[in-house]
Amino acid sequence: MQRTFAADETLRLIHELALDVVGALPDEFGTATTLTDDLDLDSLTLLELLGALERETGVEIPEEKLPAIVTVGDIVALVADGSPR
Repeated sequence: MQRTFAADETLRLIHELALDVVGALPDEFGTATTLTDDLDLDSLTLLELLGALERETGVEIPEEKLPAIVTVGDIVALVADGSPR
C-alpha cells in the first residue's frame, strides 16, 4: 500500500531536498515559489530534485508532466495525485 503525504509534509520534504540540491533557498519558500525564477533551477537540476523526491516518496512523476511544473505547489500536487513507482 502506498503511503500518502500531506501537503505540508511534502512541502517540508521538497524544502529539504531542494536545499541539498541547490544549496541555498529564498527566505520565502512555499507553494508559490517558482522553480526557475526563485530557485534558479535548470532542467537538469529539476530532474535531480524530482528524482530525489520520487525515491523519498515512492511516487512516480511522469515525464509528460514536466512542462507543467512551474512552482513548488505544482510538485506538491503531483505527489498528492501521484501513482506509486
